[in-house]
Amino acid sequence: TEPNKRQIYASLIFATGPLLSDYGAKKLEKDGWEYELTFEYKDDEDLENQIDDLASEMHFEADMRNGFIESSFSEIGTDRSW
Repeated sequence: TEPNKRQIYASLIFATGPLLSDYGAKKLEKDGWEYELTFEYKDDEDLENQIDDLASEMHFEADMRNGFIESSFSEIGTDRSW
């Protein structure tokens, strides 16, 4: 079967191109820190795991550069957020 797709709004203070490119990241404003990401997933658990994995990877990358990130994710068209 075709995987489900969801557009997820992500507000990211720090993000790296390679991590976000896997999700078709679209920057919402030229000089902003907000992106629209597209996740392909099997079920809600898979979607949540992917979001958790991405957030963990971003935190790890920032930590390796002696930095930090702030991130939030919300599903477009619903009240769901992570």
